Amino acid sequence: LLTMHHGTLCVMSCVSVSCPQGTMVLMNSVCNKILKPIDGSCCHPPPPATTVQLLTACFFLAAIGGFLALNVLCSERHRRGKHMADVESGEDRKPAGANAAATLKVPFHAVCKLGLIMAYFYLCDRANVFMKEQKFYTHSTFFIPLIYIVVLGVFYNENSKETKLLNREQTDEWKGWMQLVILIYHISGASAFIPVYMHVRVLVAAYLFQTGYGHFSFFWLKGDFGLYRVCQVLFRLNFLVVVLCLVMNRSYQFYYFVPLVTFWFAVIYVTLAMWPQILQKKANASGIWHLGVMLKLLALLLFICFLMYSQVRCVHCKDIF
Repeated sequence: LLTMHHGTLCVMSCVSVSCPQGTMVLMNSVCNKILKPIDGSCCHPPPPATTVQLLTACFFLAAIGGFLALNVLCSERHRRGKHMADVESGEDRKPAGANAAATLKVPFHAVCKLGLIMAYFYLCDRANVFMKEQKFYTHSTFFIPLIYIVVLGVFYNENSKETKLLNREQTDEWKGWMQLVILIYHISGASAFIPVYMHVRVLVAAYLFQTGYGHFSFFWLKGDFGLYRVCQVLFRLNFLVVVLCLVMNRSYQFYYFVPLVTFWFAVIYVTLAMWPQILQKKANASGIWHLGVMLKLLALLLFICFLMYSQVRCVHCKDIF
C-alpha cells in the first residue's frame, strides 16, 4: 500500500505479512512520523503538550514545591525547639505557626500524591516512555484472573448487619465485583469476544441501575435535597475525570460512564425534589403517597420515551428529506 503525503512516498508494509520484519520496522520508522496512525506508537513522536496541560503541570509542581517548603519549615522549627515550656502550667505547648504549617501540609500532601499519580498516567498513556502493543485476546487472559478473584472472594466474607433486600452493603459488594470484571475485561481486550462483550454490557447497565438505586434510596430515606449534598455527589463523581481531562487532553465525553451517571443523578434529584416531595416517613403515614411516587416515576418514564421516539422520528425525517 503506497501513500503520498506532502511529497513523501510511504510504504505501509505492516499490512503485508510476507515482508521481512526488518523492512517493516524501517518503513514504520519513516512513515509513522508522517501518517501518525491512531493504533500505534512505534517511531511516532508524542503529541505536544497543550496550554492546559502545561498549566496543570505547573499547578502540581507548585503544590510539590509548597509541600517541600512546608516540610523544610517544620523541620527547621523542630531543630530550634518547637516545644516551649509553659512556666505557669508546666505543660508543653506548640507555637501558633507550627499548627498552621501542620494544617497546610495535609492538603498539599494530597495534591502532591494526586500529581504523582497523574504523572504516571501521562507517562503510560500519552508519552512514549513505555512500549505499547495491540491487545490480543485469549480466553486464558480473561477467565484465569476472573477465576482467581472468585477463589479469593470465597475466603474473605463477613456477616451483614442488614437483612433487607438490596441494602447498602449488598449493593456495594455487587458493584465491586462488577468493577473487577469490567477492569479485567478492558485489560485483556475481551471486547473482541462477542459473548463476553454482551455480558459486560449487561454489567454496565446493572452498575448504572445500582448507582441510580443508591441515589433514590438516599433521597427516599433521608430527604436531604440541599445544595451541599448535590455538590458533594457531583464532586465525588467528576473530580478524577476532570483532572484526567486536563492532564490527558481528553474531552469530558471520552470517559462516557461518568457523564452518564452524572446526568441520571441530576434526573433522579429533580424528579424527587420537585413538588410534592414524597419521603418514606410521609408515605408510611398514608398509602396514597406511594401512589404519588409511582406517578412521578411513571411521568419520568413517559417523558424519556417521548424524547427517545421524537429523536428517532427526527432521524427518519432527515433520511426522508
